[in-house]
Amino acid sequence: RSDGSRQPDEIAVTEVDVDGQRMFMAWLRDHTELHRTIAALEESEAKLSAFFEHAPASMFIKGRDGRYENVNAFTGSLMGRPVDDIIGRTVEDVFPAQTVEAAEALDRAVLETGEAQVVEQTYDVGDIRHTVTVRFPIRAPDGSITHIGVVIVDISDRDEAEKKLRDSEARLSALLDHAPVTMYLKDRDGHYCVVNRFMAEQVGLTIE
Repeated sequence: RSDGSRQPDEIAVTEVDVDGQRMFMAWLRDHTELHRTIAALEESEAKLSAFFEHAPASMFIKGRDGRYENVNAFTGSLMGRPVDDIIGRTVEDVFPAQTVEAAEALDRAVLETGEAQVVEQTYDVGDIRHTVTVRFPIRAPDGSITHIGVVIVDISDRDEAEKKLRDSEARLSALLDHAPVTMYLKDRDGHYCVVNRFMAEQVGLTIE
């Protein structure tokens, strides 16, 4: 422009004949908004890609036909196969038979109800074991569901820690219940937090 600013345009030129004189007609269209939209789309795609690639969880997007369209690297490493080998395939191609029915049922629930489905599941694929799986609808501007988003978080380590805690508490309980001496634990305010059976019997009260 005359003020030095720049404007992205599209120009269409057509040759015309006016009384034997060669002339041209031009249509100029301002593409400023188009460029802004494209830039915003690229930024949005970059953010999504960053989440996909760095999230410590399995993340993927499936079409209504059940085929994987976007898959993050974490999913590939857990399944023990390249991401490119997953994209375009269905759940039958990448999961064992015992997992397929449950996964397909959850997909149908998302499409039929339009609501997210959150469940704990066990997967026998690669290093995935006990997981929390979240399936949710991805909608078009008109509200129709076009895709299904899935996030799978492996909670096997949590389960193992909880099991160890239960085992530890069981051992402590067994020790307290069978020790022929008074044993208890008090907080800083002097309240009894843990009391064994021997002490309760000595004072004539229940543990509770």
